[in-house]
Amino acid sequence: MIKFFRKIRQKLLSENNFSKYLIYAIGEIILVVIGILIALQINNWNEELKLEQKEIDIATEIYFELNENLAYVKKQKINWEKRANTAQTLSKIIISKSESLTQKQFDSTMLYILGYYKLNLIKNKFDNIVSSETFEFKKSTSLKREMLALKSLYETLESYYQSNVEVNRNTLRPYLFENYSFRNFNNIISKESKGFAVNHQNLLNDLKFDNAIQNVIGSSMPFVNYFNTTIKKMELLKVALEETYPSIKE
Repeated sequence: MIKFFRKIRQKLLSENNFSKYLIYAIGEIILVVIGILIALQINNWNEELKLEQKEIDIATEIYFELNENLAYVKKQKINWEKRANTAQTLSKIIISKSESLTQKQFDSTMLYILGYYKLNLIKNKFDNIVSSETFEFKKSTSLKREMLALKSLYETLESYYQSNVEVNRNTLRPYLFENYSFRNFNNIISKESKGFAVNHQNLLNDLKFDNAIQNVIGSSMPFVNYFNTTIKKMELLKVALEETYPSIKE
């Protein structure tokens, strides 16, 4: 192609036809400029495709991590809901004159209430994107806002979890340490019957024990409710990601 243009230039110069040569030179410059512009446009398209693919990859990572975290949070919600319901059942027995618990039932109930579940949310990729000041979802400007709102729910959920841990450590366990035998809990696990003779009915009639159980309920019920709020927000974000990036479901 270069040789072809060179021959044309040489022919025009040999003919001493300056006007035609000038027109040709201008045309060649225009062609070069057009070529450069086309090359730049192709390069821009390639860069845009790369950025778009990167955005899809990030959305896919967030989507799969969100799914994993959603399953985990739902499971934890069930566990903590059972614990809260167990504490509420015990509270009703405390004030009831007709219901009672055997020693084994009481020990099993207290073991279940004491054995709270740890909360370790799965959100490393989620946190990285939320904290990024440079990355944005170009296909949906609302996704980042939705993620920020969910981040706030995660933080509140973790705060409620810590509150439950503190109630157990600072209120319920110290009371049982002074007023009950932890050997009884070992008996439930090992299925033996070796322990101190501590009448659990005394605990059921003790105002301090009732207050400790009320603290457990007071910290666990809002925690369970916030699980529900968080799960709904996670499901909404999941749907938003699917609608914005349909390919991620594949």
